[in-house]
Amino acid sequence: MGSFQIQKTRPVFQRISATNREKASSPAYPYRKGRVGYGRLEQSMLQKEESSETSLPAHVLWKEARVGKSGVPQEEVLHVYQKCEELSQSLSPDDTKGILSRALDVPEYSGRVRGKGFGVTPTSLSIKKGKAPSNRELHARLEAMQAELDALRREREASASTVYRDASDKNSINCTFQPNIPEGISHCQLYLSSPYYRMVGKGKVHNVSGVLLHTRELPAGCLKVSVDIAVEPNAALPYPSDDSDATTVHEAVGSFVAWPTNLICVGYEVH
Repeated sequence: MGSFQIQKTRPVFQRISATNREKASSPAYPYRKGRVGYGRLEQSMLQKEESSETSLPAHVLWKEARVGKSGVPQEEVLHVYQKCEELSQSLSPDDTKGILSRALDVPEYSGRVRGKGFGVTPTSLSIKKGKAPSNRELHARLEAMQAELDALRREREASASTVYRDASDKNSINCTFQPNIPEGISHCQLYLSSPYYRMVGKGKVHNVSGVLLHTRELPAGCLKVSVDIAVEPNAALPYPSDDSDATTVHEAVGSFVAWPTNLICVGYEVH
């Protein structure tokens, strides 16, 4: 007599067998697709929906397997399905404990997937348990992200510098700075050097002996200029006037201000 036949004769085995037969004879949620197994049912559902997926969630397949000829699932089945839907919104995709097992409140056996049929395992469904990254891995990722941000910042600053330099070069065409501004009144371009070098306006420089600015002497290293055109209207004046509210190049148009000699370029074409 074989070992299995010996086991069948033992009281413990017979009690377990009787219990399982009783459970199978009156299941709480009976399977209603006859001889159509889970695999064929799943393929039929995918084809009907013209889906590009290769599988369905276990609780979706479980619910469909318990719909009879009437096409209407029992209230108890719908209750379990709705509970599965709620759980699917709150659980991580890497959580390998089946949603259906949680909703049914029954233990999941090792190496199987409830609601997918006999012989289907997590491995065959490519379900892999996620591994939380270590502190060292997280630190390395943060360092890599910081390095990328620094590189992008340097690239942006270099690009901005090139734009400013190009603009400055264009503005300085046909312009020759002179250590000594010619005497008299000359057309000029007005520059600023901070935060980058560029032309901010055009006007006339008054290099006249004994000239005053609003009855006051000019600051050292400056000349009196009249602003005619604001190239960069919001640029701040290097020496705002004490006798007016002008603080920007635009506000100084039509008036006199003090301008550093080394930022005055004599000569510009009048159109």
